[in-house]
Amino acid sequence: MKTVFFGPFVGEFGWEMLYWHAWINKVSEGTFKHHRKIIASFPGRESFYPLADEYWAHPEEYLQYFKSCNGYITDFWKQGLPKGNASVKKKVLGVLPYESWRFFDAQIDQEEVYRHADKLLMKYQDKLPADTEYFVPFRDNTFRGLKFGVTSTEKANSQTEIVQQPIPFKEQRFKVLEAPDATMQSLNKLISPDKDLIAIYPRNRINRRPDKNWDRDSYIQLIERLKSQFPTKVIGIFGAPGEAYFDDGVPEGCSDFINLPNDQRMNLQVAALKKAKIAVGSLSGAMVVARSCDVPVVTWGLRRDASRFHQENQLNIESIFHPVQYPSVGEIFELVRAVLSEEIEYGSSYEKWCPQSYLVNREGRKQLLKFKIASFFDTMGYGVNRLFD
Repeated sequence: MKTVFFGPFVGEFGWEMLYWHAWINKVSEGTFKHHRKIIASFPGRESFYPLADEYWAHPEEYLQYFKSCNGYITDFWKQGLPKGNASVKKKVLGVLPYESWRFFDAQIDQEEVYRHADKLLMKYQDKLPADTEYFVPFRDNTFRGLKFGVTSTEKANSQTEIVQQPIPFKEQRFKVLEAPDATMQSLNKLISPDKDLIAIYPRNRINRRPDKNWDRDSYIQLIERLKSQFPTKVIGIFGAPGEAYFDDGVPEGCSDFINLPNDQRMNLQVAALKKAKIAVGSLSGAMVVARSCDVPVVTWGLRRDASRFHQENQLNIESIFHPVQYPSVGEIFELVRAVLSEEIEYGSSYEKWCPQSYLVNREGRKQLLKFKIASFFDTMGYGVNRLFD
């Protein structure tokens, strides 16, 4: 039996969900059905790959290098590129607002991450047969005319010399994520089987797109309001240590799904989401995973990210994207409350439904003129960004 190896995946969480795992599952059912299929990725993500014959979790000593992930790779992958970044607002002539980017240069002692990824790949290759077929996400790949992965020059001198090509959605097969049976049994030790869950994802990433973070106090206020409004539901706090608020201790009365064993965390979170009635948090790859578990989501962020977020909704799961970078607690609470109380009637695609209009007059199917104008100026501003930056 010939072996096919997919990995090692060292990149962005959301990209593994949207541009990697579903393609692997598709070809595992087809072309490689009778191959020995081995997946290598971060610990605890077995739930993503139900057709794998073997799942190899990256050794602990390598995980420290794969931070600030960016697509299939990381920031500072080679020659200090690509740089870390954050969104900022500027104005042309002090009038027309537009979105720009603030970039972070690599530290003087910053290591080239690709060297560690290459070493990890060689470590895996030492255990594999000589005729193994490889698909390595941080390299250039071709499969039946489909090209994907990463290409770069020998010595990258600019951002444009590192090119990432994602796998198109039409080449993938998305399915609702299911947790392993053993994980579902372990979940009963963390939460009562008869309790419904509200999943909160309090993103707090310092190095990678810190502009996506909401503030800690807002999450605390939101949690307290949800506990008061829905006393029979358990509030679960999700995320990973070092990347989420409350990794130093969750609010009183909440269930901790952050501080779990590294090799079990993601599988346990997928299992817990089977009990969730909604997932809430600022835009991140974690919200994509929650939605992939067939959980309605309420998220928020830059208006320009809304269309992409809805296009990525390949399973057509109930989704609300509030196009405000830093919304009030009241706005998010009201949207969550309306979903849980089943008061929202879309009557249109999620992409066309307007949470801002809903918050004003409970008619989200009809975008108010002022929000159409705001959307127009946001689009104009994004175009200005391309001209002036």
